[in-house]
Amino acid sequence: MPESPRWLVMQGRLGDAKKVLDRTSDTLEESKTRLADIKEAAGIPQDCQDDIVSVTRESSDGSGVWRDLFIHPTPTVLHILIAGIGIHFSQQASGIDAVVLYSPRIYEKAGITKPSYRLLATIAVGCMKTFFTLVATFLVDKIGRRILLLSVVVV
Repeated sequence: MPESPRWLVMQGRLGDAKKVLDRTSDTLEESKTRLADIKEAAGIPQDCQDDIVSVTRESSDGSGVWRDLFIHPTPTVLHILIAGIGIHFSQQASGIDAVVLYSPRIYEKAGITKPSYRLLATIAVGCMKTFFTLVATFLVDKIGRRILLLSVVVV
């Protein structure tokens, strides 16, 4: 797992940050755009092409991260923020946790009157949820978050 390009820039290691962005970005243009956004947030001039730069303590201690994230986000950060909040909202709005929590009552209303069968059905739902969480966890590194997310949205 490479170090965060943002952290590397905040430490003044622009060359290392560029290498990480080149490896993790889809295109060289995307890498350059992301590096420019990070440099702008860190207060480093865009024309600075040095591998190692001196950064002031104020810009490297992370004190302005929350301000940059919520008050003055760059367009790229704003898109990421909206996507992240949207995904988490969708997870809560879908109600899967409520279904698992209230599954014995749901099964009772559905006509399963024997408590042992309701318990067995609840355990089955929990096991399936755990199984698919593990599958997603192992697949996320192999095929990527975007493809997994889009497959869930399509299904």
